[in-house]
Amino acid sequence: MQSLKFSDPKHVSQILNGTKKQTTRTHRYINEGDIISLIHDDSVIGLAKITRVSEFDPHLLSFSALDEWAIKDGFESFDEAYHWFSWLYGRDWTYQAWDVISFELIDMRQSK
Repeated sequence: MQSLKFSDPKHVSQILNGTKKQTTRTHRYINEGDIISLIHDDSVIGLAKITRVSEFDPHLLSFSALDEWAIKDGFESFDEAYHWFSWLYGRDWTYQAWDVISFELIDMRQSK
C-alpha cells in the first residue's frame, strides 16, 4: 500500500479533524480510487481514499486561486505556503512538477 507522510503536526491535526483533505506533492504514482496510508512520525494516522489527482503549476494561477489552493492545503495563505515549500524544497519549487492530491479520510488510526 502506498503512503503519504506528513511532517507538520498542524497538518496532522487538520487531517484528523477533517479540515485538510488535500496535499501537494511532487509527481508520484497515486491514482483516483487508491487507498493509501497517511503517516506521521513513522506511525499510521489513518487510511484515505484518493478522490482526485490533478497537476499543479502555480505560475498558471491568479493570486486568489493560489490563496485558495494554500488554504485547502492547510496553510493560512499562499505566502505561508510559499515560505514552507521554499524551506522544504528550495526557492525554485514553483518550477518543479507538482500534483494536488485530494483525499477522504476513511479510517482514523489514532488521535493526536
